[in-house]
Amino acid sequence: MPKKEKRSYEVTEDLDDVTSWYSYLYKVHEVKVKLLKRLKVEILDEIIDEINNMEGEEIADIVDPLEDVDKIIKNLRKLDKDLKKDEKVEYLSFLSLDTIKSVCKRAKLPYSELVDEVEKYAKELEKKRKKFDKIKDVVDVIHEFQPIKEKKEKDLQLQLYQYLTAKLHKRTIETEKTIGGYKIDISIDDKIGIEVKYPKSNSDLQRLVGQIAVYSKYLDYVLPVIFAKKRSLDLVNFIYEIEKNDNVNAIVKKPEED
Repeated sequence: MPKKEKRSYEVTEDLDDVTSWYSYLYKVHEVKVKLLKRLKVEILDEIIDEINNMEGEEIADIVDPLEDVDKIIKNLRKLDKDLKKDEKVEYLSFLSLDTIKSVCKRAKLPYSELVDEVEKYAKELEKKRKKFDKIKDVVDVIHEFQPIKEKKEKDLQLQLYQYLTAKLHKRTIETEKTIGGYKIDISIDDKIGIEVKYPKSNSDLQRLVGQIAVYSKYLDYVLPVIFAKKRSLDLVNFIYEIEKNDNVNAIVKKPEED
């Protein structure tokens, strides 16, 4: 198994810095799962043997930190040949795409068409980014926003509303405006909708799906602002799903620590 390589993409630890890449990260994860499922169990077992003989720092060099790296290493340490194939794939999917490509190459398994899916998706995201460049002033202000320590979603919503009002003088900013039967947290110029979410569980995120689907029909741009303490595969997956709407772009911010 290769040591640390130059990757075709980068993942940083700063949640704000990777906002525009969450959907891309999940697409990469999806492709990695497909590739791993194509490999024979014997090959997966060889990978497990290699991981079991590696130090923690060596493992850190060949994984994608979609979740806390220490947590990933701990989970990879649980790998056992007696696990079912799907379970092995689930654990090994946290290896980097370059690492899995290297294994496929070694096993003489074709992988280019799936990797091409990733590149194609990256181009689609670039087109979407250009669309959202038209409201760059709003997006930039949301990224600049640093909330005062709060544990309630409503307080974060109010703080963000006040911050946007202070920064964007020329725009019409309203709160709790009814859109398609729901009350969106913040509306800007009747074209941009912002929904604040501080999820305590996955069910909190799922409740947002229906709202976003409705808002995207009525507004030019929808910006879910999600406060998350840690990156997780569930969060990345959720953002991938809601960003299937061309006019939805999630912004993830790290809340003030207690």
